[in-house]
Amino acid sequence: FGVIQQAREKGHRAVAASADSNNIPAVQLLLKCGFELCGLDTHRHSNHDLVKETVSLFFYASLD
Repeated sequence: FGVIQQAREKGHRAVAASADSNNIPAVQLLLKCGFELCGLDTHRHSNHDLVKETVSLFFYASLD
């Protein structure tokens, strides 16, 4: 990712990202790029999304 390289060049220590739990390609890409799952939010979406069992997943990648 170019964004990760830019963050390193600017001296940032980490990068965060989020994806919905039902977006499997996005989740797989984040994991492949070195992100780690660090949390989830079951209240970010509407009740309709919760019926479909969709939650927001939060990822973190250390740049150290």
